[in-house]
Amino acid sequence: MLYHTVTQHHSTTHSSRTFLTPVCSVYQLTNIAVIVSPDDNPVQALGAEDPRIVLYGDTYYLFYSAVSQVEHSTDARSQLALATCAKSSDPMVPANWKQRGPLFTNRFWSKSGALLVHNATNQYLFFGDTSIFIATSNDMLNYRDLNQTLLATRSNMFDSELVESGPEPIRLSNGNYLFLYNSARKTDIKNPKPNWNLEYNLGWAILDGKDPTKVLYRAEKPILSPELGWEKCDSASEVKWQRTGLTPLVVFVEGWQQTGKDQFLVIYQGCDAFTGFFTLQVNL
Repeated sequence: MLYHTVTQHHSTTHSSRTFLTPVCSVYQLTNIAVIVSPDDNPVQALGAEDPRIVLYGDTYYLFYSAVSQVEHSTDARSQLALATCAKSSDPMVPANWKQRGPLFTNRFWSKSGALLVHNATNQYLFFGDTSIFIATSNDMLNYRDLNQTLLATRSNMFDSELVESGPEPIRLSNGNYLFLYNSARKTDIKNPKPNWNLEYNLGWAILDGKDPTKVLYRAEKPILSPELGWEKCDSASEVKWQRTGLTPLVVFVEGWQQTGKDQFLVIYQGCDAFTGFFTLQVNL
């Protein structure tokens, strides 16, 4: 399992690290290894977070957000970055990962990359957390930003405030791709976090199996919204969830695995603090 953690300091500054662990339960994580750290590079001095990972051929491709402080400013900058590890190496060993740096240095803000390996010569990277943008590659190491939008926000919908890539799209039995994406809308639900007025939901889209830059269908309703106490952490939740949740009203997906024909195990987090699983069956 790949995930990131946030360390809160007495100041408003935070840092985060990307971890890899093969064992997970509701109560504990074991055999944890820090594979990408803010200490590795000034470009990610404030955080190495929001990881998505794809194994293709003999290589693991890890996309993460490298967050840094803007010089002479209190602003932060996020840049989508890439690290790779050979399948023949132990991914639990940090030295086996090669950090290749930011992918789109011309963008001030980029993050959350979902890689779609369409074939050996055509790969697509869907990225962003305001709109979801498209980049292409033919070697999975270098990416060309098309300045083209795959998904944008929609007024008066569950994804009206932001859309952000989920994990890599996976091909369905009919040949098209299922793409999960995170999103948010404004809410007036009372919660413990000052000035927080967003609720995150999970959306989905069907991408054309021949041209994945074409959206064939997009969900009218989310398939997951905060419902359980550890997903909501709002003022109506049990006190233990209010105290331990970092960001109320958040469900967020970064990884999944196909378990059968059009069936998936989806890994998600609640309130930026807890990890859960659900199964997803697509009926075609």
